[in-house]
Amino acid sequence: MLAEGAEREADRALIAARESVREAHDHVRRLELEAEEEARRAKIKQHQARDISKRGKQLGRKCNPLPLNDLKRHDADILQAMEFKLALCPLPFTVVAFF
Repeated sequence: MLAEGAEREADRALIAARESVREAHDHVRRLELEAEEEARRAKIKQHQARDISKRGKQLGRKCNPLPLNDLKRHDADILQAMEFKLALCPLPFTVVAFF
């Protein structure tokens, strides 16, 4: 009878040990999944930061000044006013004037 009780205790201990190992494996799997998810989110944030950085480089960029040497004085004044307005724009573009 004493041996049977000890055998039952050993079986319970074995079952408990197996359950602990199973829980540890599950915990490791959850940690791996969380790490993969965090890595995925970090990659997305990195791409978003790169895109924002690319777009931010264009902010405050001044447009190229137009040559005023060959124009009449009146036309030059108009183009200077247009250049001032263009300097405020964040995206570079070219103005075509017909004279």
